[in-house]
Amino acid sequence: MPEGRMIKRVISESKKLGRLKSDSARLLYSWLIPWLDVEGRHSADPEIIKGHIFPKIKTMTTRKIKNLVLELNEGRLIILYSANDELYLQFKKSLQKIQREREAPSTIPDPKQGQIIKPTHENSGVGHENSTQYKLNKLKLSKVKCSENHSELAALLESKIKERIPKHRFMGKDYLKKWADIFRLMEEKEEATCEEIKELIIWISKDDFWYKNVLSAEKLRKQFGRLWAEMGDDKKRKGVQSLEEFDEMQERAMVKKK
Repeated sequence: MPEGRMIKRVISESKKLGRLKSDSARLLYSWLIPWLDVEGRHSADPEIIKGHIFPKIKTMTTRKIKNLVLELNEGRLIILYSANDELYLQFKKSLQKIQREREAPSTIPDPKQGQIIKPTHENSGVGHENSTQYKLNKLKLSKVKCSENHSELAALLESKIKERIPKHRFMGKDYLKKWADIFRLMEEKEEATCEEIKELIIWISKDDFWYKNVLSAEKLRKQFGRLWAEMGDDKKRKGVQSLEEFDEMQERAMVKKK
């Protein structure tokens, strides 16, 4: 794909774009444009979209991107379809000036060669197996697998508990595996990134109240919303901007108490 494509100003006049429920969906739509091939197509796999478009935005999880793709499909801004067990999208309208002679041919199958996933409201009277959500779930695009990152989070929580409470007894032989799976679920269900969970574990270990009350991954998951809010309030009270600055301030406070 050549650099320097021009996006047409007509994008700001799109009524369909304006009717979308979320700004995140509008952002995805706009940022997808430079990545489209000559036919206006792109992979609709959330992992690929995240890698291309949102590699540095932590809040854009694959689960959220999947829902945004659905929103674009419901808004009739894209054609969403599956072909060869892969999910693709094609823009319904060209919003960029393209010199076709400078573009490589599309390697993505035409929607006519695959199975088009119609918006849900077009499926009235059609059985459950034809619904958009069912088809996307069937393709298993967003299920998070237990990984080394989740195991590292479990080990981090264990080490932080041991630092503050050396004689604490952990329940069960395989608690670290269970904790890793809980962190996997937090990433899949609560859309919490591994970096966010890590940040929270470090904050908990330095908080005088919570280090005694969050002694398992189960408790951390149960209290995640409250803990995240309290950590945010703590940062604001201390007037810090970055995690590094916040950690340094907490370290200094702990040294003074000793």
